[in-house]
Amino acid sequence: MATEQPRIFVISLPQAQDRRASISRQLDEQGLDYEFIDAVHGKSLPREELDRINRPLLKHYRRPFAPNEVGCYRSHGKVYQKIAEEGIPLAFVLEDDALIKTDLKRLFADIARLKTPWEFINVGSPPGKRNYIYVKERVGDLALIEYPHKEVGAHAYLMTHAAGVKLHRMWQNPYRHNDVQLEFTWRNGIRGYYYLLPNLVWVAEGLPSALTAERDAINEQGTALSAKFNPGYIASSISISLHWTWLQWRARWRYWRGELQRPDDSLFE
Repeated sequence: MATEQPRIFVISLPQAQDRRASISRQLDEQGLDYEFIDAVHGKSLPREELDRINRPLLKHYRRPFAPNEVGCYRSHGKVYQKIAEEGIPLAFVLEDDALIKTDLKRLFADIARLKTPWEFINVGSPPGKRNYIYVKERVGDLALIEYPHKEVGAHAYLMTHAAGVKLHRMWQNPYRHNDVQLEFTWRNGIRGYYYLLPNLVWVAEGLPSALTAERDAINEQGTALSAKFNPGYIASSISISLHWTWLQWRARWRYWRGELQRPDDSLFE
């Protein structure tokens, strides 16, 4: 599947100067053009903006998003809107705490050699459960991975215009957190959602995440309990579980038919 050089977007709060300096240094060293997308500061949003996300969310989820979670959701949504409305054929999206461990020009060239059609490739979140990892295609040292299991993380990913249109449409009706919702291809309509191994883009240490700290504090306080018996949340959780089970059995069947392969140890070194 031939591709052109992607537009590179970096999601970052304007005031996050240390993070911007870190990612700028990495991309400048590789001679790449990129554009900052000003992230949404959730704690600065008025109550009506928070409610606009949380009101439809609570039809399906156990608790409202914290302000910084709304900010994260809205920030990635800005990228999808830009890709959809400007007709951008291909985009590489980074969060500002990404730590790039590869030559991106070479990575893009390798991905252009893939024969498998795809719309979304999660570059920076390696699948965590090896039993669910299947190799769809290999190009050089890279493996295109099917992973029918939940994995969190959205700090580096490639996406086509088609994926941008679909995600922009879906983001109007929140269902789960940004990184989790990406994987629900049965809802967002993405055809060809993959991961890459070995992992080439990590999360940089020493750049604390206000989002993670806030989300952990909320969960520790047990504020989710008030919506624990939300019928919509229970129904959506059952639906998600059934879909994952179906995708896992389908991947096993395709593996038995020889359409997919199991990964070797070299992909995890």
